[in-house]
Amino acid sequence: MHRVTTGAIAFSVFLLASGCSKAIGGDPTTPPRPTSTSAALPTPSAPPVHRPIDMDPYLSKPCALTPVEDLRAFDLGAEVRQLEQFSRDLASCSSSGDLDAGSLDLALFEASPVGSPLVMAYHHKTSSEVFEPLEISGMPAVRYGSGEAGDSCYVAVGTDSDQGFRIDYRPGKPAPDFADTCDSAVSAAEIVVGRLGV
Repeated sequence: MHRVTTGAIAFSVFLLASGCSKAIGGDPTTPPRPTSTSAALPTPSAPPVHRPIDMDPYLSKPCALTPVEDLRAFDLGAEVRQLEQFSRDLASCSSSGDLDAGSLDLALFEASPVGSPLVMAYHHKTSSEVFEPLEISGMPAVRYGSGEAGDSCYVAVGTDSDQGFRIDYRPGKPAPDFADTCDSAVSAAEIVVGRLGV
C-alpha cells in the first residue's frame, strides 16, 4: 500500500538531485555546445501564495495533520495504520488499512529547491489528463492526475513559494467518476489546511 509514497519520494529525490547537480571535471577550455535559437515554450507558473503558512511544527510529525479520527469518511478499511517517513526536504505520512481498502498519502515539502508541490504540479501540467486549479481556504491549490477509472487523484497546495503539501488519494475500489476520487482528495487537503490553522 506504500509503494505510491515510496515512488513519490523517489521522484522528489530525483528532482532534487537533478536540480542541484553540476558537472564535475572536463576540459575548462572546451566551449559550450550551441543552444537552439528557437524560443523555448513558457513554463506554466503557479499562483502566488499571499498568506504563507508555517509548517515547521509538523515536519517532525506529519501524521498529526491527518489523524486517524479525521479519516473515517475515507475508504481506508477498519484498521487504519500510519507510517511516517522523512528525508532531507520531505516528510510524509501514509495512511492505509486492509489490502482491499484505499490509501491516503500526505507529503510535506519544506524549503524545496525545486519549488513547492504546487509549482511542481504546474510545471508538469501538460502531462496530466486532469488539471483543475482551485483554492482551499484561500490557499492556491490544484487537483490533478489520470482520469482512467478514477483510480488516484493528487491535490497540491502551496503554503509558500518553496513549501507546501501534496495529497495522493486512492480509493479501495476505483470510483466510477474520477471527479469523486478528486473530491475525496480535496476533502483530505481541507483537513490538512484546517489542522495548519488556516
